Amino acid sequence: MGTRSDAIIPITSAFQSWQNVTPFEFEKIDDYSIPDVRLSFSGGAYFRENPRDVSYSSLQTQGRIYFRDDIPWVIGAQPRKMDIETVALHEIGHILGLEDSNVPSAVMYPTASWGVTKRNLDDDDISGIKALYKFP
Repeated sequence: MGTRSDAIIPITSAFQSWQNVTPFEFEKIDDYSIPDVRLSFSGGAYFRENPRDVSYSSLQTQGRIYFRDDIPWVIGAQPRKMDIETVALHEIGHILGLEDSNVPSAVMYPTASWGVTKRNLDDDDISGIKALYKFP
């Protein structure tokens, strides 16, 4: 369990995208026992019960983001593969408290397409996080 070394840069970039539009500051720490958000690539019961999902996150489980470990994860758009940063950006939105959006261009839209990147927060994502935390 843990975060793959090739995922560090795209996941850091996803956190930076949210940091750029909020007053939040995110910092990578190496002590896995004390973070507010934990990331891991794993299998498990959730993915067996939800075989179409490539990731999930939950505030109820102490801010954890799980990436399915048997998915062909990549950096960038490649056919029949899933971009790490695209999915991380979406799941971090959930960890911050956002629900799925009905706006197809939004990062918080409930599905990500294989072989495609979606790395820019949409106006809907930004207005959602600002409304949730009541900052301008």
